[in-house]
Amino acid sequence: MVCLGIDVSKGRLDCALLAAEGGKPLGRRSAPNDAEGIERAAAWAARMSGAEAAGTHVIVEATAAYHELVAHRLVAAGMRVSEAVEQFSCAKVLVGGIAQSDRRRHFGRVRTFPYPSDLTDEEWEILGPLITPATQAGRPQVLQLRRVVDAVFYLLRTACQWRALPHDFPPWTAVFYHYAKWRRRGTWERINAALRERHRVANGRQAQPTAAIIDSQSARTTEAGGPRGYDGGKKVSGRKRHVLVDTEGTLLKARVHPADIHDRSGAELLLDGLDAEFPRIALTWADAAYQGLKAWLAAALGWRLAISKHWWTGLRGVWVAPGQPPPEIPRGFHVLKRRWVVQRTFAWIGRNRRMSRDYERLIKTSEMLLYAAMARPTLRRLAR
Repeated sequence: MVCLGIDVSKGRLDCALLAAEGGKPLGRRSAPNDAEGIERAAAWAARMSGAEAAGTHVIVEATAAYHELVAHRLVAAGMRVSEAVEQFSCAKVLVGGIAQSDRRRHFGRVRTFPYPSDLTDEEWEILGPLITPATQAGRPQVLQLRRVVDAVFYLLRTACQWRALPHDFPPWTAVFYHYAKWRRRGTWERINAALRERHRVANGRQAQPTAAIIDSQSARTTEAGGPRGYDGGKKVSGRKRHVLVDTEGTLLKARVHPADIHDRSGAELLLDGLDAEFPRIALTWADAAYQGLKAWLAAALGWRLAISKHWWTGLRGVWVAPGQPPPEIPRGFHVLKRRWVVQRTFAWIGRNRRMSRDYERLIKTSEMLLYAAMARPTLRRLAR
């Protein structure tokens, strides 16, 4: 089924032909607002939609007077026309056709240009089965779940307020309902795990990793409230994001806690019980802040800890032979072996403006956004 959106403005008809499922643009055309222009628009829509011309539904954004004129000629061309709407966002696509909402609520605008954060058809083919419930109970779902996911990724990428969500998405209350439900059920953690394993297999690796890298990042919080603390080392009041990634940088596990908890104690909160979830891991890399974790890691999980550091880290002095010059300590920044992988993961997460600070009141929400932020680039790589 296809739908033809007609915007009557300034004496012209701006026409956009879209697929009703997902709103994929099929074509655009402009025609004069007269009898000949309307007939040309109808003929163009019939030609573009091909065999589906008889099932073409038309949404007309116009006043009632213009709508009556346009609808009469479109119906004569064999198309079904919705009631007059003041905006495309006041129309919704149903299984049986296109109808106007009785309460004029925004059910998702028909638009031809997607946002950069929107899913492509190839990405939705991968993500759709993972996020769509196997069984549908209760009232039939009117909103397209793909548009809800697009709204969540838009929010994550732009850091807009919930009530500032653009009207061409579903209502923010409906998006937040699914957002909270996915947080309670751990949906994004499950999706991230499925995408990560699929990506590893596609790259010729085993689904389960044998080594991992751990690190933390301190993020400032806002006036939203919730648990927080002060990180004296980085002079940050907020929370720490503790992550465990594989050697490719994809996220294995994430944990958020107040920033006043030391990295060693926070690592225990993150790693406790992961030997059952990742049975093949035997080696973990970390920086010098996790030096005291070796004994606990070996006893609790049976993993070996390797500390990545430069040879001059913590160096106070060296003994040299008479006449021999002391070794020169390099200046500037130098990449640490393996640790750069997890730092790159934090950079990927930081591309989302919502993650520039911790805006969430609930720690569980912060953890869910970490999984969602890392699922997006993994999904993009799989869809290539």
